[in-house]
Amino acid sequence: MSLRSITDLADGVMIDGDQQETLLPPDEFDFEKFNRGRQFFVQNVFSCTVAMYFSLIAGLSIPNLLNALVFTNESSTPQKSFHRYLKTFHHVASWHYNDVWDLNSAAYKSIQYVRKKHMDVRNQMHLQSHNNKIRFLSQYDMGIVQSGFVGLIILYAENFGIKCKESDLDDYVYFWYGIGHLLGIQKKYNICAHGFHQAKRFCRDVEFDVKHRYLHDPPIEFFTLMHALIRAFNPIQWVYIFTFPVVLKLFHCLDNYKWLHISFFDYLRFYMLKLFFFIMRHSDKFKRLLNHKFEQDFHLQPQPTKTLEIEKSS
Repeated sequence: MSLRSITDLADGVMIDGDQQETLLPPDEFDFEKFNRGRQFFVQNVFSCTVAMYFSLIAGLSIPNLLNALVFTNESSTPQKSFHRYLKTFHHVASWHYNDVWDLNSAAYKSIQYVRKKHMDVRNQMHLQSHNNKIRFLSQYDMGIVQSGFVGLIILYAENFGIKCKESDLDDYVYFWYGIGHLLGIQKKYNICAHGFHQAKRFCRDVEFDVKHRYLHDPPIEFFTLMHALIRAFNPIQWVYIFTFPVVLKLFHCLDNYKWLHISFFDYLRFYMLKLFFFIMRHSDKFKRLLNHKFEQDFHLQPQPTKTLEIEKSS
């Protein structure tokens, strides 16, 4: 069964987000396609990382996800936010730059760590809530999170300076099908399990039916975490390269949010970012130099795919 809409995903709201899916590959898994998806990220590492970052900023408005972040209290200040999301980035980068199917790889160990972290937070939230009618970090929540990692990339690739074919995006969606499986998402709720077109349609629904809805009247905690996240990763202290209005203007209609104001300087930032990504899209040399510098700064080195060490049980 495949997801047809947000309504289908909502069926997983009362199902734990980790259904103890095996760390073995799914049946008839296409490793070549999965690894092409890995390479897509490596070849566009700067653009993909920025897209994920922007998606996270807007995604903080979704109450189920925001509640978990508030509960852990690891991102309420710029300092906390910097360390928390830098650690998250290193996990995500490891999945792309290493072989998650290699039992001895950093990526495989990272997947195990993240699953345990999710389970610990889920259990602690349940213990404190005393409400059996709520499932924290449910299959629904995990599907929404999955859309945060791929959504802006497959919806707005050009906006981030990515020059690619539809087949490249399809490979990247397939990569996240595999990662979602490893993180415990059932195929029924895995938004990347049925190809690019379905994933794109679903991510569009999340954008308009979920994010837009909550951005109209965000919870008060949203502003605390959002400002902390933006301040944490602005490269120049007190000089903001991007702001929340700029992030939204790149992809959304600002007129829908009465509480949001875009200033003259935000417009300058917006057009500078547009120019920056335009140059990235049309200059392979600039893109390669930027990606290389990014990999150097974060000590990223693609590892070759080894012979599969995980054999499916007969």
